[in-house]
Amino acid sequence: MPGRKHIIPHIVNPDLEQERHGASFRVDEFARWWHGGAAKLRFKRELEQEMFNDMTEHNTLLHYKSHEEISEIALRQSLEVAKKLRAMQQRINPGGNDIWP
Repeated sequence: MPGRKHIIPHIVNPDLEQERHGASFRVDEFARWWHGGAAKLRFKRELEQEMFNDMTEHNTLLHYKSHEEISEIALRQSLEVAKKLRAMQQRINPGGNDIWP
């Protein structure tokens, strides 16, 4: 769908970037430690990218919708996520019961 506005910005807030550069430790090194290694961090980022890459602001604006519309949106999004997870499972861990290698 052309012209969709993505929720996740492609640029980093300048204040946040300044904080990251001014840290007394290496942020990437900490992230690798926190997630249990470079491979797990890379997998986490890949998973997030695949799950959220087509999420748009339109999908999350629920303030003016009825309960029925919110339920329909939630059900549709749940099915879309289930399809994405099934595709990832087949790609990453074929024949397995989960997507984690």
